[in-house]
Amino acid sequence: DKAVSWFAVGCYYLLTRKLDLSWQYFNKSKSIDSHFAPAWIGFGHAFAAQEESDQAKAAYRTAARLFEGSHQPLLFIGMEYLRTSSLNLANVFLDKAAAVCRTDPLVYNEQGVVLYKRGMYEEAIESFNAVLERVSGDAMSQWHATLFNMGHCYRKLQQYDTALEQYETALRLSPNNPS
Repeated sequence: DKAVSWFAVGCYYLLTRKLDLSWQYFNKSKSIDSHFAPAWIGFGHAFAAQEESDQAKAAYRTAARLFEGSHQPLLFIGMEYLRTSSLNLANVFLDKAAAVCRTDPLVYNEQGVVLYKRGMYEEAIESFNAVLERVSGDAMSQWHATLFNMGHCYRKLQQYDTALEQYETALRLSPNNPS
């Protein structure tokens, strides 16, 4: 038995939203190799999907210790704090993730969401633009929510024409998405 095999099974169940089974297989993966950091991240995702925030953050912290130099565990901790509206702590971890990796668009997107929730709409737009600078081509369709978020920022700034442009672009990129 290899940890990566059970990790793959856990990922399947996470993607199919069978969260109890995903947790079980991530747990098996980490019990085979307690230093297999991807299993800890998967474990954290399974807890986060069940809104078990404390357990998710604990799993991500373990992954951070095992994945020294990786921004992903820090990013996921920040996202979990953001999900629970702990904006100050979310910002701390997202800033740490950005300091480690300046190329991941998800870091900038999450920082933009924090800024939006703080009412800092112009700064949020800058962060969302940083996302769009890091993606191109076919990958752009995966970031329609970022354009939608920018539309919200422009709407809050009463720049309605620009907001409408952002919404329409997001709709063109993902016409079947209800957001």
